[in-house]
Amino acid sequence: MFKKWKNRVIELKKIAILRRLSRLSFKQVTCQLLQARSRVAHLKNITIVRLELLACYIGARLADTVKKDLKLEDVDVFYWSDSMDALHCIKKEGPWKTFV
Repeated sequence: MFKKWKNRVIELKKIAILRRLSRLSFKQVTCQLLQARSRVAHLKNITIVRLELLACYIGARLADTVKKDLKLEDVDVFYWSDSMDALHCIKKEGPWKTFV
């Protein structure tokens, strides 16, 4: 079963997702990138909320890296997530627990 899966993973290289780049007005441009990433969850029990929060963290790191690499430090970035639990954790005030 693993060999079958491994052979099919190679086909993922053929997938192309177009990026959207459009001009809003003079000297204004918007660029939308779609990012997907998968990780294998640990065998120990990790909650869905924690995995969703990890996805938000990975997305923020990716956006930061893209901004630095493209030298776009002054560009506004908007993050979207459909996980209300992760958004609640991010917006929470007060002392945060260490996230590892």
